[in-house]
Amino acid sequence: FTYLNLLLKSLRSTRTIYTIVAGVSFGALFYVYFFAWSFALAFTAILLMIYLMRRDYPSAKKVALTMVLGIALGAYNIWKLFSYMSTELGRQLGYFQWSSHGRQLIFSKIGAGTLGLFAVYAVRRKGDAHVPFILALILGGLAVLNQQVVTNRFVHYGHYYWYFIVPVSIVVGFYMVQSLVKNP
Repeated sequence: FTYLNLLLKSLRSTRTIYTIVAGVSFGALFYVYFFAWSFALAFTAILLMIYLMRRDYPSAKKVALTMVLGIALGAYNIWKLFSYMSTELGRQLGYFQWSSHGRQLIFSKIGAGTLGLFAVYAVRRKGDAHVPFILALILGGLAVLNQQVVTNRFVHYGHYYWYFIVPVSIVVGFYMVQSLVKNP
């Protein structure tokens, strides 16, 4: 949540320091927890695409700078992870410990409920600056939960579900409900 808070602060501010601090925070995730950086990467990439589609280039520039800085800081760990996974031992360990093969979709009831709530929120709050951020959080969770459709590897999706999708859905859901109740 620290990275999300710093990125949101960066998007609201005209000061570049917040974008740099958000990028450093994103880069630090690469050294903390695999599931944290992969969720943050999916969320950030989706947020960048949303801002580009909306032609909000100042926000897209901040998100892109944050993303590039974070990936640059985490590049060493990414390189080590992929180089290890390309060894015979890494392939064997990855096969038995990290993943299984398959392309089936995983349905998240809380994710679907949050997406439905978001549809109501987006219609009622058309001018809200938080709409792209919230949408990227929801879609980022769905993307990491279902990455096996593209990669053909299930990577302990329970970590994404219980540590990211459920808490993010609860926080974002409360925010949207509170906002809709407070100003209907």
